[in-house]
Amino acid sequence: MTIINIGILYISFKKYWKPLYYSAFGFTWLIFLSWFLFKYENDVHFTLALSFLTIFFTIFYITFLSYKLIAKEKFNASDVVLLLINAFIFYGLGYNIFINNSNTDNLLGLFTIFNALIHFITAFVIYKQKLADKNLFHLLVGLVLTFITITIPVQLDGNWVSLLWAGEAAVLFLIGTQNNIKTYRNLSFPVMLLAFFSILQDWESYYYLFSHNQITAFVNIHFLTSLLFSFAFGIITYFSYKSIKNNSENNNVFGQIIKVSAIFIFLFSLYFTLRIEISNYWQQLYSGSEIIQQVEGNDYDITINNYDLLRFKSLFVIIFSMLFFSLLTIFNIKKTKNPILGGTNLIINLFTILIFLTQGLYILSILRTSYLDQPMEYYEAGAF
Repeated sequence: MTIINIGILYISFKKYWKPLYYSAFGFTWLIFLSWFLFKYENDVHFTLALSFLTIFFTIFYITFLSYKLIAKEKFNASDVVLLLINAFIFYGLGYNIFINNSNTDNLLGLFTIFNALIHFITAFVIYKQKLADKNLFHLLVGLVLTFITITIPVQLDGNWVSLLWAGEAAVLFLIGTQNNIKTYRNLSFPVMLLAFFSILQDWESYYYLFSHNQITAFVNIHFLTSLLFSFAFGIITYFSYKSIKNNSENNNVFGQIIKVSAIFIFLFSLYFTLRIEISNYWQQLYSGSEIIQQVEGNDYDITINNYDLLRFKSLFVIIFSMLFFSLLTIFNIKKTKNPILGGTNLIINLFTILIFLTQGLYILSILRTSYLDQPMEYYEAGAF
């Protein structure tokens, strides 16, 4: 197959027969994929599969670039599809080959970086030698950034994933807005979404960890990570606000979506970064107040907790929410003067005040009763 492919691709290039190139591309990957799915045995075919996977990828990659660089052919949508298919077949099959081998599953991150390096070298050579139009260069850079993005969860886990994705999104957005390169700015959007969903997953596992282990509120790695995550999106929000003065950007619908998304993620992450710490602080106090008492004449025990601590938890979250959104209101009035943010903030403020006037005042009345009547046998309700 390799020998035949080299001959076919040589003829298709010399005679400029692109249908021959397309058919060779399609049949080669179809045959290889069929063999890999039905005949591949990891212990027997590991080296064979990896070697010819790399050979086929390289042949088609070089041939594709030759058309663009030597023939000076214009870059179009079908070229994007072809290049992406070739790149992701190589990575997808290579990923499966590595992960199914117990001796190489720890090299997945290195293999992903290798993919990014291939496209980076190609993009660098094209840029330095000015061999092709900027569309091909930006596509290759996009592939580099894609594989770097994939490397993060492949090689790392936990908070580092969210933090690195947030940093990557910030870098892409800054390059795109400061140099007026829409490709980089647009690429930042999916990375923002990846970072956002990743931090939500981190918070879920963090809440479980907090409720089962003793962790100091506001002085722990999870809080620091969330704070740095918010800081990254704060930078994006700041430069997004500065670029609003550019009318061409204002008329760009996708650009506006990116900016609104960045502002939303920044405010959302900052609010919940602080709220989670407050909530978990009182939750840990509640868990620590547990008393196990044996019931006389029975074979089972009962568990008693200080439920006033849960009421303090709810009350402090409400007070924090009123403070946070009040400060946001003041900042918007004094600095940004954004009518959309102002309208949204007004709705949130009214909702927060409504919660305080209903749930908040009710909690205060219960805490007042606990202090006056001291109804709990095992806990003292102090003046606080």
